[in-house]
Amino acid sequence: MRKKTYLKNVGVLLSEEQFDQLVLITDSKEMTMSEYIRNAIKLKMDLDMRKMKEKRLMKEDVENV
Repeated sequence: MRKKTYLKNVGVLLSEEQFDQLVLITDSKEMTMSEYIRNAIKLKMDLDMRKMKEKRLMKEDVENV
């Protein structure tokens, strides 16, 4: 039996424009909407986590002065 990779379902409401863009992009890339959305979320989360770590390091530097 195959191990499940994705376990949680999240519903997201999109504007008509966002949905139309999503369809256009995913069709041109021949990928599922879910795959595209997961990739977009991962990129944003990676960026936010990096910013949080930098902020925490900067705060620690200020506290150590």
